[in-house]
Order: sequence, then C-alpha cells, then structure tokens
Amino acid sequence: MTDTLLITIGESWTWGESLEEKGLDRLKTIFGYHLSNMLNAQWQNIALSGASNAWIAKQYNDCINKTYDYKNVIIVCTLTEVGRDFNVPEFDNNRNYFADLEVTETLQDVQNLQSKWVETQFAKFKYTSLFATNFVDSNYPNLPTLDKSWIDLIGEHIGIKPPTNTYTVNSWAFDKLLTATNFKNYDYEVWIKSVLQEFKKAEALTEWLINSPLNFKVGSKHPTPEAHYLWAEYLYNQIQKRLTNF
Repeated sequence: MTDTLLITIGESWTWGESLEEKGLDRLKTIFGYHLSNMLNAQWQNIALSGASNAWIAKQYNDCINKTYDYKNVIIVCTLTEVGRDFNVPEFDNNRNYFADLEVTETLQDVQNLQSKWVETQFAKFKYTSLFATNFVDSNYPNLPTLDKSWIDLIGEHIGIKPPTNTYTVNSWAFDKLLTATNFKNYDYEVWIKSVLQEFKKAEALTEWLINSPLNFKVGSKHPTPEAHYLWAEYLYNQIQKRLTNF
C-alpha cells in the first residue's frame, strides 16, 4: 500500500503515441509508469492525443477540486505547443478576440497573448504540482514551468542542442493561430514576416526531431522508450526537491 498518488496530465507525448505501433506495451513504457515506480505511487494518466493546453488546464482544475485519500498527491502537467486552443468555442467562447488582439502586430504577439490566456485557465495551484513543456519552449511569464523541456533533456543526452524559442510546430496549430487575421487590424508586411519567421523555427525543430535518435520519425516525432525514461528521471529529481522543501 502506498500513501502517494501521481497524476500525469498531457497530450500525445504523455499518452504515449507511437509506442504501440512499435509493438511496445504503452502503459509500461511511458514516463508516468516509470515515475510512479520511482515514487512508489499509485498512478492516474490523464492524456489525450491532440489535446490543447486549455484542455490540460481543465483536467488539472478538475483534479485539484477533488479530495484524495493519500498523504501525498503529485500532479505533473506536460504542456504542448501554443495555438491548439486558439479560437475554440469549447474553451474560449467568452473571449473578445477583437479587443484582445487589437494591440498585436506579429504572430509572436499572438502566441504570447495566447499563453497569457492559458495561464488564467489554471484557477489555482494545489498539491505538489509541476508544470513543464514537451517539444516547444515555454513562454509563460507567470506559470512556474520547469527549467528544462523534454527536448532539452533529449538534446543533452544526445549532445545536440535543440533549436530555441519555438512555441508552435504543427501546421494545424499554425492554421488556428493564423485566424487571428480575422480579428485584428494589422500591417500585412509585418504580419507575414513574423509568420515566416515562425515557420522557419518550426521547420528547424522538426528537422531536429527527425534527426534525434530518441524520437520517432512519424507524427509529432514522439519520444522513444529511452526518452520517456529520461523525462521520468528528471521529473523525479524535481519532485524530490519540492518534497524536501515542504
């Protein structure tokens, strides 16, 4: 019997995309499984392929509003790229995009605005909670994300540093962000230049992921079993620091 509950929340990287396609036992390969063993904890994995950061925030809020029969409750949220939840009525039906986007000029401005909005979706913090990012950098000024992303750890392990300052990668997430043009007055030349800059960053990261031996070559270039274990080790060390300080 254990007095610790671990809850992992995220999207396809947390769910374990691509592992089953390789003939692996997904639930005994993903980082949550390894981390729960390291912590000797019961474990709940709340993850959905293609999920957004707003979806992750909703799951987190649902969890902290519950009372658990455990001495220690540890929640790990692994956030994904910016833009998946942009202009999605399920999450932001009450937003006034015309007012929000009035002062934005570039795609980077829109990305930063979206991340600030995501921060507001985390109603409060409770239990031992860790927030991190997977295959993109963090641009959350107030959300206490960990110092290293998942791909930072992979880069350290293979000795090839990943590209930096990348917040959006997948084309469909870009498509959502580009709908910002429907809500704002903008200088077309400045806007297009900023979009092309972000495309180049996304291309550089995609190429890095394809060349990484710790990422699969399909989809969003999900982590291999070794990469899942690396992430579990890093999270374990971060959790130990927090528990020691309490």
